[in-house]
Amino acid sequence: MKNSIVILTKFNLRLSSFKNSRLEKIDTATDDNYLQERFRLFETYTVPSIKNQTNQNFIWMVFFSDATPKQYKDRIANIQKEVKQFKPIFLADKEKLNEKTNQELHKLNSDFYTTIRMDNDDALSINYVSTVVNLINSTPPLEKTVFVFNNGCQYDEKHQILSKYHFPKNHFSTMISKKEPTIDVITNYNHIEIANFIDNLIESENKDPLWLEVVHDTNVSNRTHMKRKDIVYNKAAFSIFGISRKNTSGKTKTIAYLIFQKPLNLIRISTQYNPKMILSKVKQKARKSWKR
Repeated sequence: MKNSIVILTKFNLRLSSFKNSRLEKIDTATDDNYLQERFRLFETYTVPSIKNQTNQNFIWMVFFSDATPKQYKDRIANIQKEVKQFKPIFLADKEKLNEKTNQELHKLNSDFYTTIRMDNDDALSINYVSTVVNLINSTPPLEKTVFVFNNGCQYDEKHQILSKYHFPKNHFSTMISKKEPTIDVITNYNHIEIANFIDNLIESENKDPLWLEVVHDTNVSNRTHMKRKDIVYNKAAFSIFGISRKNTSGKTKTIAYLIFQKPLNLIRISTQYNPKMILSKVKQKARKSWKR
């Protein structure tokens, strides 16, 4: 039975999911400042991690707005020459992402579809696809199955600190679905809530990190969760993601950051909220917990 492996990435579509965030005020399809920074991240982290996968038997569908300016379409064309699996798909605002995804998947004419979620500013381990293939071969799924790999890395660009990151509800999950008129794909689900909808969800406490979350100044929601014991000081550690990046922070600088920056953050928060407000919020949470 044929199983197509497809990595799905949304790039600069005008989506309602940006509501109530700072991106709501930006035209992500055409804003030059936004696109310049996104392409920098995409070309620095995401593209190398996909290009250097040890198993090359997959397709990488990346969805762009058809309003993307020509200078960025030229960069897209250059990536297409560099990465043979890269398949850019341009959508008009009126087109529905789910319908277009299904159209493209049906063209592959497979019995099963393995879809992998991938953001445009993060990276996968170069062994991600091969790990998924090995899991499928060892335990073929009979029903819809989701794999979640709990262990990855997080990189703080500003302070150049790389750390191990254990995140069971991460956004690098994989779904295997049967061929149906409407194929279910991993991007149909919120990664925090997916366990509520999928019965056959397999969590892997993988020994080696299988994904990299990049924390940068233009993140919508990501925050660093580093602990001193998880910091990676080996500058060659990026090679597992296919990234030739060497500017990780030294041990002394990292420890200084954890000692001084974190307390400063607490001081900043405490100055924004007066003691009465903080106490009120604590009481509200306590009442909610008691009612449950």
